Amino acid sequence: MRAGQPEPARLGTDRGAVLVEAGLALPLLLFLVLGMVDFGYAAFRQSQYSSAARDGARVAILDYKGADVTGSTDWQRIDQAVRARLGGSAVLGMTARCYRPGSASPITCASATPDVDLVEVRVSWRYRPMSPAGSIIGDRTFTSSSRMLINGKPEPATIPDAPIPPPPDPVVSINSTTFYGGQTMVVSGSGLEPGAPVTIDVPGLLGATTVTVGPDGSFSLSVPITPGTPLGDYQVHVQSTVYGEQRTFGPFPFSVTNPPACQATSVTASPDPVGKKGNGTLKKDLTITVQTNGSPLCTNLSVFVQVSNTTGQSFALNGTSSPYSVTIGASQLNTWTGGTKTIIVRWGTATIGTGTFTVN
Repeated sequence: MRAGQPEPARLGTDRGAVLVEAGLALPLLLFLVLGMVDFGYAAFRQSQYSSAARDGARVAILDYKGADVTGSTDWQRIDQAVRARLGGSAVLGMTARCYRPGSASPITCASATPDVDLVEVRVSWRYRPMSPAGSIIGDRTFTSSSRMLINGKPEPATIPDAPIPPPPDPVVSINSTTFYGGQTMVVSGSGLEPGAPVTIDVPGLLGATTVTVGPDGSFSLSVPITPGTPLGDYQVHVQSTVYGEQRTFGPFPFSVTNPPACQATSVTASPDPVGKKGNGTLKKDLTITVQTNGSPLCTNLSVFVQVSNTTGQSFALNGTSSPYSVTIGASQLNTWTGGTKTIIVRWGTATIGTGTFTVN
C-alpha cells in the first residue's frame, strides 16, 4: 500500500457515521419545518377570518336593524359578506350584536342609535393541525371579531380599543340531587345563545324535550316527579348550540327516593303574649302556625294546646301545604289561665314538634 492512500476499512466507518448523524438530525429538522408551516397557516387563517369579520361589520354598519336576528334579511347580507371573503372556507357560526359605547352588555340592534352605538360581528372557526408540531395549538375553535360605529363614522376617541369581553360561559344546573314523588325538578341555564334550541333528556324518566333560550340567554324546564316514579338513580343530559358550537352539559345525577317522615320545623303563636281583659277574657284571637319539612306525608295534622298540667284542647290545622295554621277565637279560650302554654304538633298520633306562648 502506498503512503498517503486512505485505508478502505476506515473510509467505510466514516460513511456510516454520516448516515447515523443524518438519521438523527433529519426528523428534528422536518418537525421544525412542518411546525413553521403549521403555525404560519394558523396565522394566515386567523388573518383571513379577521378580514371576513371586518367585511361583515362594514355591511352591518348600514344594515344593522335586524343584524342580531338570525335568518333576517340584514343578517343574511352580513353572512354573505363574511363568506364571500372566505371563498368557501368553513364557518362554524356568525353572530352580530350591537352595543352602547363602553358597555359590555349587548342591546337589540333595532333600538341602536346611528353615529352613537356600535355593531360587532363575530366569526367562529375551527383549526385542525396538519402536523405533529401543530398539536401544540391543538384542534380547537377560534373566534375573530370586528366592531364599528353604526353608519361608518370613525369611533369616538373615548371608546376604548380593547375588544368587548365575550359573553359569559354558559351555566346549566338542576335544583336538587334528591327528589321524591310530588316534587318538581327544574333544569335551568344561563349564558346561552338567545333563540338557540336546548335539548333535555332524562333516560328512564323524560324523553328528549326541546326548549328555546330566551332573549336574556336563559332557559328553564320543570319536570314533575310524579308519585309512583320508580326509585333509583337518574341523569339529566343537556345539549345546545352556543354561538355556532355544539355543546354538551352534564350529565347531572340525581336520585328518586321515598319521601321523609313529616316533621315540624317551626311552631309559632301570634300574638305572643296574648293578653286578657279586666274581666278575664282574652283580648284577641290566637293564630298558631306550623311550618313543616314539606313532606307530602304531612296530612291530618293537629295541635294540642296544653292549658294546664292536666287539661288541654285539640285543634285541626288547616291548609294543603306548609305552612299550616289554625285560628282560635278569643271567646273560645276564656277559660285559659295565665302562664306559659305548650303547643304539641301531632301527625296522627305521633308528636312531630312543639312550641310555646304566654298568656298574660
